[in-house]
Amino acid sequence: MASKPVGNFSAFLDYMNKPDDEPAPAASASPPRILRVLASTNTRQMAETDLRRACGMNLADFARAVDSFKSANLISVSGPPGDEVVVLTDIGAKVAQVA
Repeated sequence: MASKPVGNFSAFLDYMNKPDDEPAPAASASPPRILRVLASTNTRQMAETDLRRACGMNLADFARAVDSFKSANLISVSGPPGDEVVVLTDIGAKVAQVA
């Protein structure tokens, strides 16, 4: 594995959590995509790890977006570490329609 200079801890986490074969995030890999992906499911919920993969976001950006959406009551997260489930709230569903 090639050495890569890292300027801050977030960049380090991004680098360490990105498999070598993972494609670069698509242009649509943005925080509002989390809401849209959840809204597109029948149950408006998804395992956190599956949601991150579906959104194409790196771990650091995904974690920041989830924390922000939880604070705004757009989503809720429950379950033990490693098995968390993200649920879109009614308010989050309304926001997803315009996001």
